[in-house]
Amino acid sequence: MYSNKTNNSNNSNNAKTTMKLIFALCILLQCFNAGTAANSPMNTYDDNGLLIKTPCPKWSTKMNCTCSTPCLEHQNNTLFCVAKKCTGYNEALKHCVWKSKDKTTALVLQAIPVTGTLGVSWGVIGRWDWLAVIWAPVGGICIISAFLTCLCSKSEDSGEACVVGSSSCLAVIYGLAMCVVWIYGIVVIANSDMTDGNGCHIKYKNTLYNPTDRTMMEMVINNVTAFRANGIVFRKE
Repeated sequence: MYSNKTNNSNNSNNAKTTMKLIFALCILLQCFNAGTAANSPMNTYDDNGLLIKTPCPKWSTKMNCTCSTPCLEHQNNTLFCVAKKCTGYNEALKHCVWKSKDKTTALVLQAIPVTGTLGVSWGVIGRWDWLAVIWAPVGGICIISAFLTCLCSKSEDSGEACVVGSSSCLAVIYGLAMCVVWIYGIVVIANSDMTDGNGCHIKYKNTLYNPTDRTMMEMVINNVTAFRANGIVFRKE
């Protein structure tokens, strides 16, 4: 009888000790989780306040992470979801949006003849190559004009008329070229076929993101590709 009581007492003490160890382990795990949560990276936003990087959902791994929105994708070998190129998540709208230079500003500046022909709109969207297209010919015209002036000065009778005529021709050619570039800029910006300095198609601010969105140029290319895939080829007669 005494032996049974001793065994029961020992079993009870062992059970209590086990419970204490489990309780202590739970407290340690809670402290560890709290510390991990406190030290977890915060969301990352761009200059426009759009979410571009966020931790993966709970229970994700570095090899398996399903991001919660279509514009976010898993960054390889990390526990983060990052925004696809030219997109971001607008927390106020609770929707993914396209990210680019503002289409309204670019279109207004391009539509105004003075700012449009001077290339102000191209500078606003960061397309310095198109700004060079507008201003580089000016230097060429100056060089050509100086060369023609030297040639015309050799003619004593019609030297002045030669300079005026050649300069007028150059001015007309340059003016027509600038008109073409001006109108072209309005069309491509209005149709979102033009990209900004970051390679993103110009769109209105907070345009909702749709993975199937295509520009007019992209639709033409896709249609031609589809025709060729079906054996239909465009040929000149």
